Amino acid sequence: MREIKFRAWCNECNIMLTELERHQVFAYDGDGSIGFAHYDENEDWHDLIPMQYTGLKDKNGVDIYEGDIVKPRNHTGNWIGVVKYNMCSFWIYEVAGDPSGEESTWSGSIKCEIIGNIHENPELL
Repeated sequence: MREIKFRAWCNECNIMLTELERHQVFAYDGDGSIGFAHYDENEDWHDLIPMQYTGLKDKNGVDIYEGDIVKPRNHTGNWIGVVKYNMCSFWIYEVAGDPSGEESTWSGSIKCEIIGNIHENPELL
């Protein structure tokens, strides 16, 4: 069973919250929906984009989350992909390089290296 943890991106603050503390992230139900938010030093609330941990680590031992841009190491061709959650599992969707045009199902057998994420490094896409 994998560890359940999240990191979150704040568009308004332009920061990634990796060490999620109780005062930064919470589930709210103000309008009937559930989401993530945090407040800054001015006590202004900001919506967050949560990204779930896959339970896997890259070749350097770094935790892999949804939204990470990865370079798979044991596939043919030179391409990069984005980690996404879909249909109850994590997938690598090929986005640049020499893609086959299909998503790749992901397991621990696909060794990869994190080269960025979709929020802080959109130029990689």
